[in-house]
Amino acid sequence: MHTLIGWAQAGLERRRFATAAELVAGLYAAPVQYLETKELLRYRPIDAAQCSGATLANLDVEGMYRFIRIPRRARKFSLPEETPPADLLTHLNLLNRGRPTNAAVLLFGRAP
Repeated sequence: MHTLIGWAQAGLERRRFATAAELVAGLYAAPVQYLETKELLRYRPIDAAQCSGATLANLDVEGMYRFIRIPRRARKFSLPEETPPADLLTHLNLLNRGRPTNAAVLLFGRAP
């Protein structure tokens, strides 16, 4: 019986493996799991990934209203000018699990 101690979000986690092959697989999987819990692995393009630490409060709401106003006049953009920021970001696919993406911060950030 083999034992592997790995990191878990709540502290150390201990797992048992019946074979050496299972232990080796566990050794390879543990760092990946750790990096996933810390959101350090990227499965999406950099622009679609969550911007670390950013919230809707970091975005320029007036800039978003201007962004809507211009295409509404030019080509009948579907959203009204007073669309809430979260709805605009959702429409443009600039939210990732409720948090602004890197692209959202680059487009609308107060201090990108």
